[in-house]
Amino acid sequence: MPRRVSIRELLLRLVLAVALPLAALQAWHLYGDYQESSRRAHEQVFSLAQAAASQTATFLGQAHNVLNGLAERPAVRSLDAARCDPILHDFLGLAPRFSNIATMTMDGRVVLSFGANDTTLEHGRQRLSLDATLHHLRAIVHDARRHYLTLLVGPPPVAEAAHNARIVALCHAMAAVAQELGVLYLLVCERLVQAQTWVQEAAQSDGAQPRQGGYAALAALVQAWPAWWFAAAP
Repeated sequence: MPRRVSIRELLLRLVLAVALPLAALQAWHLYGDYQESSRRAHEQVFSLAQAAASQTATFLGQAHNVLNGLAERPAVRSLDAARCDPILHDFLGLAPRFSNIATMTMDGRVVLSFGANDTTLEHGRQRLSLDATLHHLRAIVHDARRHYLTLLVGPPPVAEAAHNARIVALCHAMAAVAQELGVLYLLVCERLVQAQTWVQEAAQSDGAQPRQGGYAALAALVQAWPAWWFAAAP
């Protein structure tokens, strides 16, 4: 004799018959929404990348024009530290984006200094990892030394103590790489922190760039460096 189906079981079957297709339809809609969101995100990222590339190209063009203009000034071309072009005293204050700058003499000598910006925190993470900075350091020094006499000056400090701790860690890692590559390297961060002028002036400015006193302190460290080509005679 066939088993009699209860009303409760019939209702359950009816609910499942209706609910399962609805759940499948909902899942399909969710998947469609996910695909649409993914497509929009891809378009936004691509648009941002294009904007960033355009801004970078504009910046490089402007930097090329500015640096070409500086290089044409007779006092800059002479590279005489005793008769520094007056425009350079205020240049970094007016254009802090050029704080990481390489100078090259007429006979092909290069001084490299960079890294402080790499240690800036963005969204809770360091802008560039230590390994990435050291990778770029190796690549830059390798290419520079193929053509020019090369010196390396470590990055200077900023006003924030926690940021300076990251810069110091980078400085010592860069020193190890410089020794490995056989390029002379000058540590300046800790000495400028101890001297206080750079950090105090940076705190009164934008947090990174000091005034004349800070740059004078840095110049004094470089000038007293035995490896510096233009050091004053004893």
